[in-house]
Amino acid sequence: MLKDWIVPLAVPLVGGTVAVFWPWLQARQRGRKFERIIKRELAEIGPFQVSGDPESPWWQHLRKRFIHEEIFEREQVSGNKDFILSLHPAVIYAVNQLWIAFDKHDGDQWLYYLDELAKLPQTSSPDLEKACTDWKRVMRGQKEPWRHANRLRGDPAAEPAIAGIQGLFDQRLNRYSALLALTENVPGTAEDRQKLSKQIRQWYYTDGAGLLLSGRALRQFLETRDALADSNATEAEVALKLSLLRTDLKIDLGVRHPDERFTELALPLEERT
Repeated sequence: MLKDWIVPLAVPLVGGTVAVFWPWLQARQRGRKFERIIKRELAEIGPFQVSGDPESPWWQHLRKRFIHEEIFEREQVSGNKDFILSLHPAVIYAVNQLWIAFDKHDGDQWLYYLDELAKLPQTSSPDLEKACTDWKRVMRGQKEPWRHANRLRGDPAAEPAIAGIQGLFDQRLNRYSALLALTENVPGTAEDRQKLSKQIRQWYYTDGAGLLLSGRALRQFLETRDALADSNATEAEVALKLSLLRTDLKIDLGVRHPDERFTELALPLEERT
């Protein structure tokens, strides 16, 4: 008799409990999977040149791009809020602060949060610990202004030493026009990609063209070159890299603001409010 009452009551109760907690369980599972991706990517965050280069700012030694970095971009956070909040709070804070430090070119904070991530159980690994050691070695060889720059990429005030160089705009316009023409069409075959990769490499070393690229534009130039050489990169991925390179060239020329890097059609300066 008692069973006749318990079973009808238990079934909807259990079903309701599962229905309430199922979204939370799914979010938690996604969060744990993404934490594993972050851990794997952080294991590859070591500098390109372990010995460092005193004539090259430290942020140019990071050549790889990461999925989690894109998700934590300022422009992407609002759209990925629920997903980000499924992560462990300590991971959210440390990863977010890490990439803020990178964007500000703040070397001390970059090292600090790398160390913090190397201590967290969700992200620690022997490779990340080695990366921390390598980055410290790079930082020791840096010029003091580069280590403590604490400024946003693309900020016109970030390059005061070159901003007033006479003829810089004309030199960039002349050389960038040649590179712009190479980005017009997305190569469809592996052979075409290799050909374009060779052409932009030749552009870089012709008449000192590569010397005119800002740090931001150089970074995108290298990413574009790597995408062209990557047989696994899709046509859409290559197209995006070429588009972002064009945008960074415009930012260097001052015809587009850094904050509008992901704006499809930016308004002219005089029309912005």
